[in-house]
Amino acid sequence: MWAIQGSESSVECDANFRALNLRFPAVGDYLDGIPRKAWVSYAQNDTGACTHAQRTSQCVESLNAKLLPHRKKTPLLALESLVLSLQHDYKTASEAMNAKIKARENDGIATNISDFYHGLFTSQVLQLGRFVANRKNDDIKGYVQRRGEPSARFNIDLRQKIPCNCGFTAKHRIDCVHTLIFRLAGNASILLNNLHISPTSTRSIRA
Repeated sequence: MWAIQGSESSVECDANFRALNLRFPAVGDYLDGIPRKAWVSYAQNDTGACTHAQRTSQCVESLNAKLLPHRKKTPLLALESLVLSLQHDYKTASEAMNAKIKARENDGIATNISDFYHGLFTSQVLQLGRFVANRKNDDIKGYVQRRGEPSARFNIDLRQKIPCNCGFTAKHRIDCVHTLIFRLAGNASILLNNLHISPTSTRSIRA
């Protein structure tokens, strides 16, 4: 089920459904009756919605549990106690996070936002050797395939705000590996902070 939910394309989703139906056909039929845009990664991304990596109702359920102790109070008292409770939780979480950041800084580990995104970008660059781009004689539109897996295809359209349908860019708002390899196939160079990637430099990159 979680493989279906995390599918990055319709082809991958269909393959995961087939695998599930072989073992649990009743479960597969039930899940197939739920609109994919309500719970499957690629379909949610196609709607243009940014879910900030929240793919289930866990966030709603957590907030619902937070409300339970306050529901028996009168409206104003319930609102006041809820706000105070949330303030306490956020303060506690903030103090815990600051303590972790300080500890990591003492260990020489980067913690700022730019380093975080630099790390995300680097993780995508290291996967470039796994994919090949098909530009369809078009500089801005085509698809990218995983080497050795022709069915694993990701559509690219550089005219769109989110060029790839894999979901990574929708979550993090930086180019995914599929968009990167597509740009590089057009002899473009990419620069992020002090990390420079060009078509020639990716020839030696193999994950």
